[in-house]
Amino acid sequence: MAATNQYAVPAASGHEQPAYPLRTPLSEWASVALLALFAAALMIYPVLRALTSLEIRYNEGWNVYMAVAADHHVPFYGQRFASTTASYPALSFYVVAWLHRIGLGYLLAGRSLSLASFLVSCLLVGLIVWKFSRDYRSALFSSLFCSAIFCIAANEYIGSDDPQMFAQVLFLSGFLVYISGPARFSRLALTTLLFVLGGSVKHNLIEFPLAVLIDLAFVGRKRLLQYLALSAVFLGASIYVHTLVGGPFFVSSMLSPRTYSLKKAILQFMEYGFGPVSLAMIAALVWTKASLQDRRLRIVALFFLACLVVGCLSGGVVGLWVNCYFDLYLSVAIIVGLLMHRFWEGPISSRHVWAPVAASLALLLCFVPVWATGPPLFHGAISGLSVRQEQFETEVAFLRAHAGSAFCESLLRCYEADKPYEYDPFGSANLIRMGKPDDLLDRLNRGEIAVVQLCCSIDFLKHDDDPDITQQMLSALEASYELGLAHDGCYIYVPKNTRGGSIATARLDRPTMREHAALVSRPRAQNKFV
Repeated sequence: MAATNQYAVPAASGHEQPAYPLRTPLSEWASVALLALFAAALMIYPVLRALTSLEIRYNEGWNVYMAVAADHHVPFYGQRFASTTASYPALSFYVVAWLHRIGLGYLLAGRSLSLASFLVSCLLVGLIVWKFSRDYRSALFSSLFCSAIFCIAANEYIGSDDPQMFAQVLFLSGFLVYISGPARFSRLALTTLLFVLGGSVKHNLIEFPLAVLIDLAFVGRKRLLQYLALSAVFLGASIYVHTLVGGPFFVSSMLSPRTYSLKKAILQFMEYGFGPVSLAMIAALVWTKASLQDRRLRIVALFFLACLVVGCLSGGVVGLWVNCYFDLYLSVAIIVGLLMHRFWEGPISSRHVWAPVAASLALLLCFVPVWATGPPLFHGAISGLSVRQEQFETEVAFLRAHAGSAFCESLLRCYEADKPYEYDPFGSANLIRMGKPDDLLDRLNRGEIAVVQLCCSIDFLKHDDDPDITQQMLSALEASYELGLAHDGCYIYVPKNTRGGSIATARLDRPTMREHAALVSRPRAQNKFV
């Protein structure tokens, strides 16, 4: 990769300097200021939401249980077929467990890590743009645009206890290292190490290493073989450590099969992939076609194309949602920054000083349909947090009042109610679909599970394709359970033979589940926010 930068201009000192004066007219910074106000306003609700104990996403409780297991050295991959076998690599769980040991609750630790990682990801996007443009305006614009994309299109992930944001930081760091200079062995080694560390947090962000692999095919065979050899060494070391610490079935857990729907892939891409950034996506496609022949910018173009292809295909996997387009959002934000730089420095801006403001407004307009049809993000949502918090605590109290084991589609409610971690709803449903052994259906039919929490009613789920609940589970629930509590987004069922609101303790005869039961039997002060 070339070390020079086509956007920089030489100075008398011999050092590269920005191609624009430090004091720019208001018209040149107005678009950045406008985007900054918009992005800052969008961040208010996610930050306030993260400071509550409300469930933001359905898998937050699962991540909390995994962090608890890491803190108590419980193996994640000890069984080949079990609903509680982790389907993610383990690095983020140990990081959250360490944050818990320095004084944070497990949930707050995971959310703090995710929120900080999101902000760092946006910063790294700006740094990547700055490496190519040496333009602080363009770098800042791309960072703010990245923040706005995520807050609009993937708001449930902002400040949520989920490892993907943390993984993004490591992958973006590796990408930044790669573009920072010629592809020497040392740079390739650091790039690969950061990619493998990122894959040890979340293993589905393959677009970064794929783009580097293709770019190195153009650079030369020697560097390509070095990259492949380094990847094999670091990846092998990661697999060995995961197997040693987490159990013998790490690889099979990461490669566990899932069903696929081409219809879902198309519809989900149009709604979450293309829809939120439609105008920016079209501009990125035009930019990519022109930049593939540029040796310096080729890597960004390849990254965007890799994100586009992988995102289109992976959206059809059952269980994947908007998060399969995160890398696509990052690549679009990078390209938008580079486009704005060309716009600021090109002839159009010199003749029409307010043209950059018009361009930024046009980019923001593509957010409007997604924003208008999505959940509220400002006053109504913020004022409703206290009401939702009270409802959440009522649901947790109901679960806690019914002694014994529980099945929760919202695992965070089960965790807050001190329930042992016996079943992961998605894992159990996946085992049932594959015909693998699991005792969940038998226990439901016998009414041995003391309480069952669903996010929708049984009647609604009969006509809905829920990846966490199968039709066999619904039949067992309908035969043996009745509705005990109904709230918006939370339906709790109890066995039909319940007397006086209490249920006999269900048997807990799984050795690993006894360990998990011990993990959650501790003072509640460790779990609550102060």
